[in-house]
Amino acid sequence: MVDKVIAALDKGQFLGRTIGAQRSKVKDQIVQKSANAVVVTNLSYSVRQETLAKFLESTFGPTASVNLVLDDHQRSKGFAFVEFGTAEACERALSAREFKLEGRLALVKQSNRQVTQKKRKPL
Repeated sequence: MVDKVIAALDKGQFLGRTIGAQRSKVKDQIVQKSANAVVVTNLSYSVRQETLAKFLESTFGPTASVNLVLDDHQRSKGFAFVEFGTAEACERALSAREFKLEGRLALVKQSNRQVTQKKRKPL
């Protein structure tokens, strides 16, 4: 049924524009919240991702990923999503609540960001 609807809509016309229809890929993915993820806000616009990663690792513990959010011109928007490698490192960062980096008092909060992973095929 769904395939028939997709076939009927794909390359159809709507208000003078050609539209495309395809099957959602969500069924092949798992969406979950990362337990060790935080968001760091109020960062200096001059801070670099490498600088932030080194600071967090030396202060709180190992990081799995650090994603400094950039605008269209590749400039920092002043916040980053961080996933710590261990629950202990994440707890240390959340307990601290804030830290000073490059002259600004950055804030640490629990992230509600979701991590999307592809489903693993059974062996």
